[in-house]
Amino acid sequence: VVWKLIKRRSDWLLYSEDNNGNLINEQVIKDLSFPLDEIKFYLIGNVLMLSSEFDGKKDKEQAIFYFFHIEEKNGEYEYTIRGVVAIPKGKDAAVFINENIVSDWYDHSTGQEDNTYYFKDGEVSARLGEFREISKSHYEVLKQYIYSHEIVKLN
Repeated sequence: VVWKLIKRRSDWLLYSEDNNGNLINEQVIKDLSFPLDEIKFYLIGNVLMLSSEFDGKKDKEQAIFYFFHIEEKNGEYEYTIRGVVAIPKGKDAAVFINENIVSDWYDHSTGQEDNTYYFKDGEVSARLGEFREISKSHYEVLKQYIYSHEIVKLN
């Protein structure tokens, strides 16, 4: 679904269209302070993306897909969280997963040492465990059932 917000003479028009360009919803907004004259969003599942983010998602052919484990320690408890991610070709998988997923596992880390990220004043730690490349078809199936990092950054 595509959502567009367009500035008109005295108001704004917010509307959505399906993939065939058919109007789904429309609303006139009278008072709105917004710096752009037009903006487009894409709603994919429950994720609302800017055009640049959607373009990255569209270009998954330029991505390599990975299955990964995050090893978490929270006090005396230890967990293994499994996930999948699409990484732009040419990016180092371990670096990408660490910088884009593990380092923000509990908001932002309070420190890092030996590829382990610490949160909540060191009470919680997370580190990338094993990871391996998988096919796009496996990625598409697995992302329905386990953690997935959807937005491919192609910069």
